[in-house]
Amino acid sequence: MTENEKDRIVRAGLGNLRAAVTAALVITAVAAGLFLLAGGWRVFSGGSWLAAAMGGRIMLICGLAMLASVIGLSVIACFLWKAGKAARGRDRAEEGTAMLEFAMVLPFALMLFLVMAQSSMLMGGNLGVNYSAYCAARTAIVKIPMEIDPEAANQISDLEEPTVSGKLMQIWSSAVFAVLPMADGSYDAASGDGGVLRDGLRQLFSAYDSTPPGWLDGRLEKKLGYAQNYTSVRLNAPSSGDTYTEHEDITVFVTHTLYMAVPYADTIFDFLGGDDGVDLYNGRHGMIMRATCTLPNEGVRDYIDVEMF
Repeated sequence: MTENEKDRIVRAGLGNLRAAVTAALVITAVAAGLFLLAGGWRVFSGGSWLAAAMGGRIMLICGLAMLASVIGLSVIACFLWKAGKAARGRDRAEEGTAMLEFAMVLPFALMLFLVMAQSSMLMGGNLGVNYSAYCAARTAIVKIPMEIDPEAANQISDLEEPTVSGKLMQIWSSAVFAVLPMADGSYDAASGDGGVLRDGLRQLFSAYDSTPPGWLDGRLEKKLGYAQNYTSVRLNAPSSGDTYTEHEDITVFVTHTLYMAVPYADTIFDFLGGDDGVDLYNGRHGMIMRATCTLPNEGVRDYIDVEMF
């Protein structure tokens, strides 16, 4: 092969690379433009739980990983198209070379697909954890004003430990059920509370003469056990004393370790997550996610005065 032919091949490869990168950036820009034109900009405004989720650090990491994967797959696609050009001319020797090149780049393409899959799951998990914080905050502003023995109205026994406070237990349960769909269904140390939920759902299906789904036995209990053991809540202290005032802002802090289910890609995100990437059990990995939500306390009694005439 002459030097001119080598230079021509290098220039063609660089041209394909530039074309792939440009195409990926154009696709990303068009998608972002359509999102904004459809009113997606409202997601980032208003201070809602959705705005907090979309603006979080994990969304940035996953977005960059998705973009890098798209660019990488575009480059691989251009490379394979170039490699298969001679094979399409029915040259047996060139066809074998193209197959060899395909086998060489296949592991990289597969890894990029796995990274994209785990990125999308982490994005959805981030939304779920922020929604769980919203659910917990909604429960907090309703339950805290109640008188639940031995806790007086607008008072709570403990701000961090659900087993100490009945009110906090209900707040924590709201967060747990919000993240239940994302929990690991293969978790071994299932909580005993799962049996109560299973029996209740079984009675519900029986009342409507429906056959209970297969996940009701075993899998539901395992998912609930994971959600309970890897979800914690905390409340901000009252601004004055030990009693929340009417319409005082109540902030709920939720921490959940999201199970990363995609093999190989979970190790990559465990590294990218830094201290938030953790080893769980049996070689599995998780990502610690934190979310907060602030809502004004209702601060009113939960009953109506009986008028006497």
